[in-house]
Amino acid sequence: MPFALYTAIIFVGVLAALLVYLIPSFVAVHREHENKAGILIVNFLAGWTIVGWIWCMIWSLRD
Repeated sequence: MPFALYTAIIFVGVLAALLVYLIPSFVAVHREHENKAGILIVNFLAGWTIVGWIWCMIWSLRD
């Protein structure tokens, strides 16, 4: 396979991972959560851990 195809596959993979990583932040913004800035910060800093991501997701779904 050509190098450009590998690069495109890696780019799409990284983009997909980033979108999944930021789902709690997207949910908070879409639901106009009062703590959306806090959710974004915690998601960015601790979302790489499974527990941090789940915590942010639950927080973004609560009123």
